[in-house]
Amino acid sequence: MAKLKNLLILTIALILPYSCKVWNNLNLYTPNDDVALGKQVVAEIEANPKEYPLLPERGNEAIYKYVRGISRTIVNSGQLQNKGAFAWQVKIIQ
Repeated sequence: MAKLKNLLILTIALILPYSCKVWNNLNLYTPNDDVALGKQVVAEIEANPKEYPLLPERGNEAIYKYVRGISRTIVNSGQLQNKGAFAWQVKIIQ
């Protein structure tokens, strides 16, 4: 049984990098699906402030500036497809 388990782990270890390379550009969701999911998540967060307490921007300008800087770097990296399809926001949950 241990040999079979080791063989299975080795097989996965050998196949996984290849499969990731082959499927790297595969996305099962359209940008519209992602936008709809984003709106759903925002609505859930806004509807449950006790569960998702947002850090107010006033008094926390430095951390918001820092996180927005990271966000801008990622969004403008040239690595995102369809970046214009999304309304990018930064909200920090405490």
